[in-house]
Formats: sequence, structure tokens, C-alpha cells
Amino acid sequence: MMMLDPVGVSDIAERSHASSDLVEQWAKQATFPRPQAGRNGTRLWEWRAVEEWLLMSRRLPSSLRYRDMGNGDLIEVQSLEEDEDGCDRWVTYAAFFGSDNTGWRAYPKAAMKEEASDPADARDWAESLLQGWIDARMKWVRKHPDEPMPPHLTGVWWR
Repeated sequence: MMMLDPVGVSDIAERSHASSDLVEQWAKQATFPRPQAGRNGTRLWEWRAVEEWLLMSRRLPSSLRYRDMGNGDLIEVQSLEEDEDGCDRWVTYAAFFGSDNTGWRAYPKAAMKEEASDPADARDWAESLLQGWIDARMKWVRKHPDEPMPPHLTGVWWR
């Protein structure tokens, strides 16, 4: 069967804002979609199946934003979720503290800790969100060295 949107580990990492190492961990889980063999023995997945798994396992929120809560040194990662009354609200999953000069640290917040299987999983999840954000920022700088960074990489981002 031909795949409509085949993706490898690096593609999944980029699209889910996770590290390649974390994607490799996900791929070992029994519930993760089965890969198909690609060229030269690489593994390929159908993106739609991976995206569905990410949404169902709460690894890829349906809406995500990075929100500057200070002077650029505190970024909250928030997901738009429906509450018990059917109203949309932003839920904070992680916080990034630091700067480009001193480095960034990720901290899971209560919502992430509740959904993670254990504290280490919550820390890994927060770190993967941070790494995805940093990678996206670096990719932008390499492609657009003389342009200002867009808002979704400096503070607020909606997917």
C-alpha cells in the first residue's frame, strides 16, 4: 500500500516539536503505529497515523502556543483545551526559563505531570517541547539571517 505522506524519525520530530531521541522512544511503544520499510532499511510511517497517535496520547495538542510571560525570560507552553462545560481555555503544560545567552530550562507544569506516566516522562516531554522550540528558532535564523524572528518563535504561536 502506498503511503500518502510518509515520514521518518526526523520528520516526526520536526512536526511534533520533539527531539529525534524522544520519537525513537515513542516508536518502541506498542501503541505507536507500525512503520513500513523505506529505502535502505529506513523506517517510514504514514503521518496521519502518527498524528492520530500523538493526539490520542496527548503528545500533540490540537492547538499550541508559546507565550512570553515576562521580559522574554519566561515562556509558557499552552494548549487550547475544552473544559467540562464545553468552553475552550488555555492550559499551561510547561514553562521555559532562561535566555539565549544563559540557556533555557524546561519545567513541566501540573497539567503535564497529571498526564505523564511518571515524573521522568513529564520532564522528558517538557524538554522535548523546549528542544523543538529551540530547533525551530535556529532553523529560522539559518534560513532568514537578516530578517526579524516571527512572533511564534519569540513569544506567541498558534498552530
